[in-house]
Amino acid sequence: MFGAQSEYGPLKKVMMHTPRESIGLVDESNYERYLFVTPVFRRRFVEEHEQLVHLLKSEGVEVLLVEEALEEDHDTLVRVRDQPNLTYVRDTITITNSGYVRMRMASRVRGPEPEMSERVAKKLGIPRLLRIAGGGLLEGGDLVYLNEETLLVGAGKRSNRQGVIQLAKSTLGKCLSQIVMVPLFPWNVHLDGAFMVIDEDLALTHPESLKKPATLFEKGKRPQRLRLLPWLRKRGIELIEVNSFERYMRGTNAVCLAPRKCVVYKWNDGTIRSLREHGVDVLEIEGNELLRGGGGPHCMTAPILRA
Repeated sequence: MFGAQSEYGPLKKVMMHTPRESIGLVDESNYERYLFVTPVFRRRFVEEHEQLVHLLKSEGVEVLLVEEALEEDHDTLVRVRDQPNLTYVRDTITITNSGYVRMRMASRVRGPEPEMSERVAKKLGIPRLLRIAGGGLLEGGDLVYLNEETLLVGAGKRSNRQGVIQLAKSTLGKCLSQIVMVPLFPWNVHLDGAFMVIDEDLALTHPESLKKPATLFEKGKRPQRLRLLPWLRKRGIELIEVNSFERYMRGTNAVCLAPRKCVVYKWNDGTIRSLREHGVDVLEIEGNELLRGGGGPHCMTAPILRA
């Protein structure tokens, strides 16, 4: 079974990668080339990731590690050991109800990663729905499912309009009814750094990041411009505002295990307080080193199956 067209449906199975070997490649001379914010304490980086894996397992989630899934594929496994950014496996793939979408990365240093996640999907017997190609760029951190019918896609430094159009042509009328392209500001790496759905009627948002007009795509209709936040409110979604500092500290980069139950970095006090005031069960994790790599809990998880 497969399909994860939701951010809040009960998480049953997820793909992850603990970079035990590859994190050793990142040092003070090359961390920027690897897209890390700073160099990292390597042992602690691995320990923090392992703690997240353990937490998910303790909550009943089946965690499939890339390195374990490909243990018999020696050639690919050797290449995995050269990819520290595969830690943020969400960017490489999304698994819809109709099959997986293989992403195409903006940075050359991350270029090999989608093939590795694709090999895992193939091993699981998941069919390919789309492979982003040509001039298209698309990364999974820019995909935020509003629900099973509607997908928001950020367009900025990591994903472009061509990638969004390829996705729309392959999914609209098949497994999705609507795609909303959300233009991002330069300070946004991905959409999940500015917006995240916590339940069918609740979302985290950094309003300043979402002021540009968005575009709604539906099969057989002309694209429609819209103001995203008012459009969301009209759909009955309550928006919890995240301030600029906690946005920078990955406050919106939460991964839900079930409706109103999510994992976040523990230092985002304002965001955590607001979530709990809205009845959300918040699981806090350490992540001082993981943050140096540029990602959060959402980035480190690629859902395979949500109920």
